[in-house]
Amino acid sequence: LEVKKPVTLAALPKWVSTQFVETDGSKGRFVVIWNGGSKRDYRHSKRLYDVYFDLALARGGGDKGEASKETVPMAANYFVLAELIDTLKADGPVVLSAAAAAVFISLLILFRSPRAAILVAIPLVASISWLLGIYWLYGIKLNIFSVIVLPLLIGMAVDNGIHIYHRYLETRRIGVVLREVGGPIALTTATTFVGFSALLIADHVGVQTLGLAAALGMLLGLVGAVMTLPALLVVLGPWGLPKQKR
Repeated sequence: LEVKKPVTLAALPKWVSTQFVETDGSKGRFVVIWNGGSKRDYRHSKRLYDVYFDLALARGGGDKGEASKETVPMAANYFVLAELIDTLKADGPVVLSAAAAAVFISLLILFRSPRAAILVAIPLVASISWLLGIYWLYGIKLNIFSVIVLPLLIGMAVDNGIHIYHRYLETRRIGVVLREVGGPIALTTATTFVGFSALLIADHVGVQTLGLAAALGMLLGLVGAVMTLPALLVVLGPWGLPKQKR
């Protein structure tokens, strides 16, 4: 079928034109858009959003014979996806930076030492990096649900490093620290892991990805705390302690 010129309303058969008739009998106010590609894909919904979110109409016959422009807002459920992703792109880095800054400031207040704050933050950075690396390695794409988890992980996964470093300041013996603190933080991480893992059996794919990111992130946070931080403390020796604790 080739269409070389626009099809007028009068040329449409009645069984077609009747779908565009309003209750008062007027015609010409409905528009049907056929698009290619899934509207669940951000790229497709974004193109439609940019072109059709505000539809500009040109109408002739103004007071001075000039064409008047009128903007008509359009609505579609897939426009929400485009707005949500754009918001995450704009505000996501700000939120992540604010969460990281809040955690680091809290560590400074808690330990009163920039050196201690950096040491406790290193396992957190390592665990987030491992999580993103696993996503890249297995081709798992980030979505709005898994991105939302990242600020939560920054606040939750830092606890393990705080407990280990606090105990290290008291005993100065890594073996004792891991025996006394390793079990409790493993148990608390396990309860959080099981709670988020329950989301994996949800019927919603987005909720599943949220549970996967949170559960895997908490597990990696535990690994980073019991492996990375103790190794750093052993290698650094006295340098890993605040000046007032040496």
